[in-house]
Amino acid sequence: MATANEVVNVALKQKGNKGTKYWNSYGVPKGTAWCVIFLWWCFNECKASKLFFNGKKTAYVPAVDEWGKKDKLIVSKNNGKKGDIVIFDWGNDGTRDHVGFVVNKNSNGTYETIEGNTNGGRVDTRTRYKSDILHLIRPKYDEEKPKKKYNLKRKLKKGCTGEDVKKLQKKLKIKADGIFGDQTLKALKKYQYNKGWTPSGVVRTKTAHSFGWLYKGK
Repeated sequence: MATANEVVNVALKQKGNKGTKYWNSYGVPKGTAWCVIFLWWCFNECKASKLFFNGKKTAYVPAVDEWGKKDKLIVSKNNGKKGDIVIFDWGNDGTRDHVGFVVNKNSNGTYETIEGNTNGGRVDTRTRYKSDILHLIRPKYDEEKPKKKYNLKRKLKKGCTGEDVKKLQKKLKIKADGIFGDQTLKALKKYQYNKGWTPSGVVRTKTAHSFGWLYKGK
């Protein structure tokens, strides 16, 4: 299929485009609302149409939201990450108004998004507040493959010491003393929570891969 990075990167390359290519690809008249069509186009471009609306076509925001709920793909809007589909509700009245992709969660709690049919009827990046978000939908993307070749040979948990702990601390942007103590535990749990995972405070396969590491531990 495709990873979240692949789909969002395709979307970002469309920045500035207006609706014509998306209308033509989908087969609808000029002037049709196309924020959903833009998402459909991005998944199709990545040859990953089954990741969106189970491979079917829709241009209707509420239909996307209902698909996300039916397939149990809704995630907390506090824990959005790149590739999540955003269902916007501008009036906070439960109306499903607009959609886009999360590009990044900002440090102040807002989200950077990439959307079609926005900012004067084009593809553009926007900064959006959680208060305008009704739901976040996380498609079943392929897992990102590690980019670096560092081999973590054991699980890391409180009490561990060594160079691998230093590498972990550098990833967490805390003092790298090579001792996995309370500060490292707190920082690791926060990192895992922000990823939308259960914060175990232990580094195994999933967390190691998120750092770009290979995992050889048990």
